[in-house]
Amino acid sequence: MRQLFIIYLFCLFSCNYKTENKILTDTVQSKNQKPIISNNIDSTVIATVISKHLFSENLIKDSFILILKGKTILTGTIDFKIFKNKSLIYEDSFLATDFLYDQADIIPSVKQKEDSIMTRVKHFFAETHFIQPAIDSTEKSDDNNPDPKIWKEIKSYPSAIGFIYSYGYEGTYGIAYLKSKQKAVQYFFSD
Repeated sequence: MRQLFIIYLFCLFSCNYKTENKILTDTVQSKNQKPIISNNIDSTVIATVISKHLFSENLIKDSFILILKGKTILTGTIDFKIFKNKSLIYEDSFLATDFLYDQADIIPSVKQKEDSIMTRVKHFFAETHFIQPAIDSTEKSDDNNPDPKIWKEIKSYPSAIGFIYSYGYEGTYGIAYLKSKQKAVQYFFSD
């Protein structure tokens, strides 16, 4: 069944590929791993990055997917999803311009803004964004933790893997897989 899913993704991302719209090139995201990167899958998808990482379990990799869609990069939205096998365990959406942080007014040209967003898309799943343990045994809960119960449960699993990502004006989010809820949850937020 897993092979059918992989074949389906391959066909989906290769069927409508147009070389004139190629924005990204393959880059190594982790040791011996290249993400599947496709562009312009249909008229609304500008770029897609699919990468496999250990996350919900320490032996089987989950699929991390980032999709930039819209009429243009600057008017687009970003969909971020994580799948464990074929089950969706996390999703988030935000504006592509949120990758510019507070530099939207400083960056002079449209091309430079688009390049900046595409660089962030390309490196969203870098190995440096994954941490283990998700919460160090010496860390204490503070106001940046949305739910003390979630913090405590994740901290109780030293093998838990955290994923840290940023968007918006100084917004940083930490997520980890919560076994009791069978999904990834936010355990950290910084503004």
